[in-house]
Amino acid sequence: MGVVTGALVRWRLLPGLSLIETSKLSLTVALSFFAGLAAVSGLSGLLLTPRFMPAAFCIGLILLILSFALLAFLHPRIRIFGRQVTLPSLPALCKITALTLLDTTAAALALYVLLPTGLDIGFALLFPVYLAALTAALVTGTPGGVGPYELTALGLLPEGAAPEIMAGILAFRLIYYALPALIAAWFLYWGEANTTPPVRSGLEPIRDLPQDISRAELGVCLQNGARLLSAGQTRLAIVSTAQTETAMFDPIRGAAAAGLPGLLALARRRNKVALIYKTTPRGAATLRRAGMATLHIADEAVIDPQKFHLQGRKFRQLRRKLRQAGEAGIKVTRAAALPQAEMARLDAEWQALNGGARGLSMGQFCPDYLLRHHVYLAWQNDTLVGFASFHSSHHERCLDLMRSAAKAPSGCMHMLVTKALTEARADGLSRVSLAAQPCLTTARATLPRLIARRISHHSGATGLAQFKASFAPRYQPLYAHAKSWPALALGLADLSRVINRPNRSQPHNCHEENEFDSSRHI
Repeated sequence: MGVVTGALVRWRLLPGLSLIETSKLSLTVALSFFAGLAAVSGLSGLLLTPRFMPAAFCIGLILLILSFALLAFLHPRIRIFGRQVTLPSLPALCKITALTLLDTTAAALALYVLLPTGLDIGFALLFPVYLAALTAALVTGTPGGVGPYELTALGLLPEGAAPEIMAGILAFRLIYYALPALIAAWFLYWGEANTTPPVRSGLEPIRDLPQDISRAELGVCLQNGARLLSAGQTRLAIVSTAQTETAMFDPIRGAAAAGLPGLLALARRRNKVALIYKTTPRGAATLRRAGMATLHIADEAVIDPQKFHLQGRKFRQLRRKLRQAGEAGIKVTRAAALPQAEMARLDAEWQALNGGARGLSMGQFCPDYLLRHHVYLAWQNDTLVGFASFHSSHHERCLDLMRSAAKAPSGCMHMLVTKALTEARADGLSRVSLAAQPCLTTARATLPRLIARRISHHSGATGLAQFKASFAPRYQPLYAHAKSWPALALGLADLSRVINRPNRSQPHNCHEENEFDSSRHI
């Protein structure tokens, strides 16, 4: 009954919504409250230990809510009866539980105050009883819960004081329910409907990027669904995930700290975590001073093409790889026109070998997307055996896609990158990024670093690090930021989920740089 009346009231006060939409909203509110009520009931049962709530039952309630939270994290969108349903984010679930606790505690305190004096009923007993009575009232759906609420309360409270308890419940209903209901009825009948337009996200589609962007890697935002958040002169590329509103890399324009209030407000409106992902040291220092929790998450391999050469001991491995590729007859060309069919075949072969492509911060094979890139092709005779693409801006290029055939000769990818570095030098650029890798280069043998190295060894990241190391790059640290350490942990975990399990209805992301990727391309 509450869902029906709630839908009708919302329909009256929110004329911009249809009856179906207000019904869905009311049902969502009801289910959310039930979830919060289950969590509060389980916790109160464990902490206050009422005789009518066995510990096993309370533990079961808590495990049920934790299982739902795990489902909401791992599968934020599920299909029910053929319809896609978006589950609440974990921050939203925490807020729902906190608000349910606040609401039920206030109501139980009001009932406690209104009970006649002299009853041997403490609040530690009354609170679980109130929760049980409220649950019975909501489940039965009677108007105002009249009947089931009173029967449950009388059955669970001490015997012999039924008249006094009923008097307290009657006073409680008059003050806590009837009086607010009369006030609400006045607003419903005489109040004006809310014609204020809904708050917009302030986000705009990213249709193009200027050539003077702060980092060429921002080019991936033309494909990953990122949108533009403007805050004064600052432009942030925002990617929305189930748990986060994430600003990708450094701002397109302006300073990250200037866009921070807008990002925090956006995340707060959507009950998500505000995350800033992969900032350079200068931006990280500013955000740290602004009070953001800051974590060094990756190292970007950077090369100055003007200083790149093949002489010396540190390029010994690279020379050997290039010699092997040359002996196998590999020829590398800059793509004037993309051989789309052959590249698609190579991409499919690569995905089959590597367990699929990754997503979010990584590029993905799509001919239209690659038209903006510098693409290099590796040929053996007349067969395409590898290709690499680079994001490009006025001041730098950044490695994006790398694909090689299963039987590509050793050194094929080394020759592709060397060709790109040679052209960048000819074009007068002083910066080429081979993208990021896990924090494996630090000398600090902390426990997180040791764990990262062990995971990287099993996932193949060590091999990718060795590939990049053959070009003798310098390593620039990259950072992630959130308002608190728990928020940062949740945000990075959610990005890891999205990166490793991208939306398969979209083209696959296949960037080789991602430090969360569990395949050999990290």
